[in-house]
Amino acid sequence: MNNFERLDMYPHNIETSQKIMKAFTLGKDTVSIIHATGTGKSYNALYLVLENKDKKIVWLVPTLAIKEHIETTINNNPNMNLTKDFSNLEIKTYTSFINMTKEEIKKFPVIY
Repeated sequence: MNNFERLDMYPHNIETSQKIMKAFTLGKDTVSIIHATGTGKSYNALYLVLENKDKKIVWLVPTLAIKEHIETTINNNPNMNLTKDFSNLEIKTYTSFINMTKEEIKKFPVIY
């Protein structure tokens, strides 16, 4: 079972994920996903996390509700396990950085 199947992605999100992976293969280091609210952008991000299990990933979200939604999406999928499949992922809210020291923040990977 590939990661598209594991995530049960819609065709438009598979196409978007393929375009993102192609852009990275061609040397791009940033991409934008411009889709309407509720169209599955989080699934594109989850796909990228699964495809990059060898890298530490910090996913910044604006609210705790969105963080919980992502975790629930993973936990409700019988093909995935938050601990096993996403051990390289740390989901942080913007406000969680307020209490962090500069030294702690410097430990996060940076992608431009």
